[in-house]
Amino acid sequence: MTAKELINYSIPSLNQDEKVQNALDFMEELKIEQLAVVDNQTTYQGLISEEILLNATDNEEALNKFPLQHQDSFVFEHQHFYDVLAVFQKGNHDLVAVLDQKHILRGVIPAKDMMPVFSKIYSAQESGGILIISMLTYDYSLGKISQLVEANGAKILSSYLESDPADSTRVLLTLKTNQDDLNYIIATLERYDYRIVAQFQQNKPVNLHEDRIGLLLKFLEF
Repeated sequence: MTAKELINYSIPSLNQDEKVQNALDFMEELKIEQLAVVDNQTTYQGLISEEILLNATDNEEALNKFPLQHQDSFVFEHQHFYDVLAVFQKGNHDLVAVLDQKHILRGVIPAKDMMPVFSKIYSAQESGGILIISMLTYDYSLGKISQLVEANGAKILSSYLESDPADSTRVLLTLKTNQDDLNYIIATLERYDYRIVAQFQQNKPVNLHEDRIGLLLKFLEF
């Protein structure tokens, strides 16, 4: 899924000559605290925040009198959903601007629209169990792990890999499978020396390490 496909065309951009009051009216109507600003050629200039505009002494002033934010925080229309997520994670954004190769603004992606896409990509709505597996970095092979999971009649719906914050030599792999009962999968993985950090089966969360709960939340949250 590309950034162009995620654009919310109901959210307008503002010309830099727009008046403060008009910008505030748009923000109130849309229930959003930032909007994109463009010049007369619709080239992206940055985001203007409600917080800054509320401090204006004259609501008839033009937006070009106020500092803009996130001038360098944008994605190009051909970039992937993951690139959009990365921009959101870098700063305090209500939305991310989508540009063409000439930096012309094509639209914006609001943060509130990301959760349904995130849930779809990571199969959050699908029934199944979740495993968090720890292994040495050089032992990681998703192909091998997939074979072991599929040997138990299950399928991997989604996966997420990150470095283990407690041990730089290891990685943590979070798997969502289409099976609620993970016991046979766990037994197989442990037989091949994979360490199961936590498991979450339907209606039966099993906490193996309290400090790993945050990893599951990180996997599911935006």
